[in-house]
Formats: sequence, structure tokens, C-alpha cells
Amino acid sequence: MRVKRRRGRAHQREIPSYQNPASLQSASIQKTIEERISTIATTPEKELCSVLQELVKACLIRKNATYQHDLIFHGLQRLLGGRLPRINQVRALRRIVFRHGDTIVSAKTGFGKSIIFHAIPIFIGRIVIQLIPLSKLGEEQKRSIEQLPEARPCLVTAETKHTNPNLYKEIAAGLYTHILMGPEQAVSDEFRDLLLNPDVKNKIGVVAIDELHVMEQCGIDLPTSAAKDSNSSWGDHSSRSAVGYCSYVYLCEELNDTYTKSGGIVSPL
Repeated sequence: MRVKRRRGRAHQREIPSYQNPASLQSASIQKTIEERISTIATTPEKELCSVLQELVKACLIRKNATYQHDLIFHGLQRLLGGRLPRINQVRALRRIVFRHGDTIVSAKTGFGKSIIFHAIPIFIGRIVIQLIPLSKLGEEQKRSIEQLPEARPCLVTAETKHTNPNLYKEIAAGLYTHILMGPEQAVSDEFRDLLLNPDVKNKIGVVAIDELHVMEQCGIDLPTSAAKDSNSSWGDHSSRSAVGYCSYVYLCEELNDTYTKSGGIVSPL
């Protein structure tokens, strides 16, 4: 009986085309970023901050920069309770989060300027100092911030310092994500000493000045003064980390060309 000889299985298989392992890994990483961004809306609230901050780190890498807009858009949409963010809210926050430079936002009342700097600590994991012209406005902002995931705001006034003598110690310990204060508290010797503490200084990501035109009307020009003071933390960008950007964010309703002298860039909103 004649037995037919079979060819080896190796000869029957098609030889797969060569694929660079590095390209496979890159595609896998990019796919993961896309997938994670698409699931921001359903991410459990207790995990949201860590997910957003990890994605920010990933999108700081040049090859992943194309995902920055989508990350900010979907992150803001989640913080807005599902409402679509305005395109210029996304542009301004992206500029701050990804360290593109100092930012000036000029927009009419009702635009939604506050969410821009309220969202910063959630994306970068660092403290935002928000300068406000009125204590009443600070109380409203504090209540609004408290609705955001893992946000722990504090309002610094003469009254709150009296009520809580350990307030500055708690700030130094990093217990708060948002520090709200008026200009008179911001320029006090007590707060200046706090900012000169390297541990505190390195935790600050952004200084936001709300209603800047009101500050100017009061004769207060913090950025310009800080730039002349080599010992001031207001004008020092050396404390920024790989993720955070220590910058000034000017948010106001009326903007004068003189504000650009402090180094900010006007966003056309």
C-alpha cells in the first residue's frame, strides 16, 4: 500500500507579515487613551479625578497631544452634569492644563468663566488660588465648588481665620484644593510667609484672578507688583511640576489692553 507523504504543517501555514512591536505598543496606548476618554461620562465619581489626571499626564506626551481637546471636552462635560461645554471654555482650560501659557479670558456675564478655574485642580491635582473682589462672591463660589468631585474649597477672610485659627496650617498641609480669598488677604504678610514655604509653593498650580477689572479699579495690580519682587511666589513659575503650570489666569468681564503688560495672552472669546 502506497502511503502519501504529508507536507509539514509549517509549510501549510501562511507566514504572517512582520509587524514592528513598537508600533503595536504605540497603537495599543493610543487606543487605550481613546477608550478611557470615551468612558469619562460613566467613570465612578470617586475615580474621576485620578482618571483625568492620569490622562492629562499621558496627553502631555507629544505623540498624544491630539487627544488633549477631547480629554478637556469630555472632562468638562462630566463636571457640567452632561451639558455640552462651550468651545472657548475648552480652549481656555486646555491652554492652562497643558501649560501653553498665561491666559486671559474675556467673556460676558453668564458665559461660565468660573468652571474654567474650578476644574483646574481636578485635572492637574494641584491647588488653585482664586482671588475674588468680594467676600459674598467668595461664599457663592465656595458653595459651587463643593459640588465638584473631591473638591475641598476654603474661603480665607478675617472672619474665617478667626473662626478657624488653624486655617493656614490646614492650607499648608494640603487639605484644600481651592483657596478663595480677597486681595487684602492675598497681600498680607501672613499669607506671603505661607507662600514662601517650599512645601506649600510646590502644591500651587494656578493663581486665578476673578473680575480683574474690579481689582484694577481698587488700585490693585498683583501680577505687576509680583514681577518686581524676586522673593514673591506670585511671579515665580519655577514651582510648576510636570503636569501643573504655575500661571495667572485672568477672568473678567471687561478687559483693558494694559493687562497684557503682565505677560498674559488674551484668548479671543
